[in-house]
Amino acid sequence: MNAEAYAGFVRGLLHRIDSPVVIVHDRGNMHRGDPIREMEADFPRLDLNYLPPYAPELNPVEQLWNLAKDKDLSNFVPHDVTESDRVLRQWMENVRHDQARLRSFFAATPLRWNPLTVFF
Repeated sequence: MNAEAYAGFVRGLLHRIDSPVVIVHDRGNMHRGDPIREMEADFPRLDLNYLPPYAPELNPVEQLWNLAKDKDLSNFVPHDVTESDRVLRQWMENVRHDQARLRSFFAATPLRWNPLTVFF
């Protein structure tokens, strides 16, 4: 993943969502650079927020990765890339529909979040 691919992904979301969008992410290289600045300029309704460096306890996505690595998929050994892709996509689709679980990842951080937020 790089900044161009990340910006393309977010642009795709922004074309499907008409309301303001708030994104909170870490300071990975894919979240910085010219493609990100251009995207911000093109979409004033986009509000990008960066987590402090080295703060996994503030990043709700860390809870998601831990669920995948340490629990749901901990013993999964795919036979090939196709199987890995299929299983991971299905797992993410299942998690996407579990709004209570997604909210719990946010609740696990010391940050305050709007409980009415819908996560995509």
